[in-house]
Amino acid sequence: MARGGPREWARAIWRARYRVVLALWVVALVVIGGNVVLDQGKEVGASSGLSSSSVRDSEGSTLYYQVGRKRCLRGSSGGVADECTCVEGYGGEDCRDAICPGGCSHGRCLRPGYCTCEEGWRGRQCDEPTCKQRCVHGRCHYPNFCKCNQGWHGWKCDRQCVHGVFSQRKQSCVCDAGWTGPDCKLALCEREGCYHGNCVEPDRCACFVGWSGSNCTTDLVGDMADELTAGLVFRSQRWPSLTVHNSTRKLDEAWKSIKKWTGGLEDGWKLGRTRFLTALPQDDELGGKLLDKYATCVAVGNSGSLLGVKAGAVIDAHQLVLRYNDGVTRGYEETHGRRTTHRLLNRKHADSLVARQQARASAPPPPIGKKVRPRRPSREMTLLWRAESYQHYAVLRRLLPEDKIFMVSPQFLIPIFRFFKQVMQRMEERGLRWESGQATPHGFVGVLLLMQVCDRVTVYGFDEPAAFTRGRRYHYYDKIEPAEPHANDVEFTILRILDGLGLIRLCLPGNLEACVGEDEVLFGLAGN
Repeated sequence: MARGGPREWARAIWRARYRVVLALWVVALVVIGGNVVLDQGKEVGASSGLSSSSVRDSEGSTLYYQVGRKRCLRGSSGGVADECTCVEGYGGEDCRDAICPGGCSHGRCLRPGYCTCEEGWRGRQCDEPTCKQRCVHGRCHYPNFCKCNQGWHGWKCDRQCVHGVFSQRKQSCVCDAGWTGPDCKLALCEREGCYHGNCVEPDRCACFVGWSGSNCTTDLVGDMADELTAGLVFRSQRWPSLTVHNSTRKLDEAWKSIKKWTGGLEDGWKLGRTRFLTALPQDDELGGKLLDKYATCVAVGNSGSLLGVKAGAVIDAHQLVLRYNDGVTRGYEETHGRRTTHRLLNRKHADSLVARQQARASAPPPPIGKKVRPRRPSREMTLLWRAESYQHYAVLRRLLPEDKIFMVSPQFLIPIFRFFKQVMQRMEERGLRWESGQATPHGFVGVLLLMQVCDRVTVYGFDEPAAFTRGRRYHYYDKIEPAEPHANDVEFTILRILDGLGLIRLCLPGNLEACVGEDEVLFGLAGN
């Protein structure tokens, strides 16, 4: 054992180990320093936060080095400074500025090729302005500023001043003399008025069919009513049937009329007699009223004219209340009443009824334990009359077996349409003209049907053609406008003829208050 004992020996070993560790630390510091100190002692500042690298030649000499986004070529030994350039996509003195090739017109380059735009601008180069409101007839020229197409004005380029100028301060039209309306499109006929027509130029009226005179007050139809309907029968007790039914008596004749009524349909719509007849009811639901008529009936159209009159109570007082298509009552009880006993559907609404019921029938069953309220059968009698609806009838009867759904009989429809066309022809022969093609007279069918089964027929909710252009709504329950405002000129004129003959009572906006007052007295509602 060495001199000094075990304790001294342990101390010697510890000192030797310490020297080894110290030597390793020195070597490590040298290696780390070599990574930081570049060629000829160039030092990359740790405080810059930029990474560095270098490329050497085959002999180990540095060719160029990179610090962050800066790449530098080593200078010559003659003391020439190193030549530095920025990496692709960056520029500036310290290569800190990102470069966007197309520039950023209204923004800044956030990273190479990517702009961040100022508020109100967008696009790859921040050169597309944005407007919070859509420029209806124009384009966004500056942020929230529309440049309008010629003839359009306003913040949104949605205003025209047809006969006037636009005030930027008021953001509205200032109309020329004789014109009015938000777009200065409505002429004023202040001198004499324009009672049954539209004022098309200052103090010049375009009269509706059947009216004439400088202010459209000469009733041509009223004077010619007897002449236009001579020899025509609009009311009879001898119709073979009013609704199609499966009666063994004269069934062949009824089927012939059905085939004639549906003869214009495409081959895919042809009816199968057996399938159709098995879906029919046994009795003519309305035919029984040809002799034992309802005392009072009302047909309620869907125009907006009733909105200003409280006619609901007198409408409900009639024995039979006929409504058209989707005419609603909820929310309109005071003006349009609550009751509906019969509803006449055109093709569009008949198709919609079929589609809804087919969707309901094919819907998946409700989850187990969830109670679903069953559909209650409608109390209304639904009447279909268009030829296209005959194809759907068997389907509706299967889907709604407890509902009262009937097809209006062609044995009634064919004659009344012949009458309609004859009156139309006589009107043309006497110089009465209409502006456009005429729609299928859906309202006329309903009124003529009531005339067969009612002693007294009142008609509410029908307006003169194009009356909505004077601020009146086309439908009382929505805001749609007709594609062709004069599509019902002839139908309305024929209803006026029937009113003039005393066959119906047509309650128009000009006499609505009087009609309601008469009905209140008739039904004992006056003073309530």
